[in-house]
Amino acid sequence: MAHITVIIPVLNAMPHLTEALASLEAQTFKDFEVCLWDNGSTDGSVEEARRWISGRLAGKVVAGRSLPLHECLARMVQDARTEFIARMDGDDVCLPERFQKQIQHLNQNPDVSVLGSQCFPIDAQGNQLHEPLHFPESFVAVLSKFMIGNAVLHPSVVFRKSSILEAGNYKLYEKPCEDLDLWLRVASRHKVTSLPDPLLKYRLHESSVTGKAKHAQSLENHVLNCLKRHTRNLFGIDPEDYVRLRSKRYIPSLFPILRAAKCIQARCGIPIGEVLRQSDLIWSARCLTARIDVFSRFCYSFFERCYLR
Repeated sequence: MAHITVIIPVLNAMPHLTEALASLEAQTFKDFEVCLWDNGSTDGSVEEARRWISGRLAGKVVAGRSLPLHECLARMVQDARTEFIARMDGDDVCLPERFQKQIQHLNQNPDVSVLGSQCFPIDAQGNQLHEPLHFPESFVAVLSKFMIGNAVLHPSVVFRKSSILEAGNYKLYEKPCEDLDLWLRVASRHKVTSLPDPLLKYRLHESSVTGKAKHAQSLENHVLNCLKRHTRNLFGIDPEDYVRLRSKRYIPSLFPILRAAKCIQARCGIPIGEVLRQSDLIWSARCLTARIDVFSRFCYSFFERCYLR
């Protein structure tokens, strides 16, 4: 049996699907199988997938059973025959050593349940747009970044099936927050981290789920609603207080930020001073603090000076 299941939900992924599947064939770690689930493509994606799977790539193509994205992902997780599951989108490109590096890290760190990576952003033509996108690496940094938004790149992750099922699997229907909702639930039980290496070329274009959400100016509302549901459990912050923080109406913001820092300290098992010196915590705190909240801003500057030491 394979060591990894690669789950790929697809809806009209051509012409990029060919490059995506070729990047799987080029992996240095070969012990994987692919589950590609088509959700009603009309552009030849199914035909292209079947040219690769299961001839050049082990696995299966599921077609004619269209599902909403979160249900499709949940079903693929449930059906996976392996403990390790890798996510990928049909328009992204894996770098050759992606699976090798992620599996090695997960084997060496059994307390990590979700492992992402950095990425190179590319456009529709495959041109690199700018420097690699950076995602927090340590668990304390990931939790700190979760205070204001997503801290893990969804198509870059390899995760443990058992941990995902324990957390309730994918279940949020609000695109594109089905991953953020899951990571927040997993983070209340297990470690979520990312490698420092860029292991994925992440395609950004207007037809992507995230691109559509940004174009419709709906992403911010989806993220707020998602985070609001988890702030009490993860950070000890009442949902209504979090809404006030988000709109910079909670003055001084220092007190809920300190409660959040104590919750992060308890989950990570490190001294509170180490949490308060985290650059990601300071950044999140400043994003939630009004300009007129001079007291809180002074405290964050003090924490930052301690961090720079």
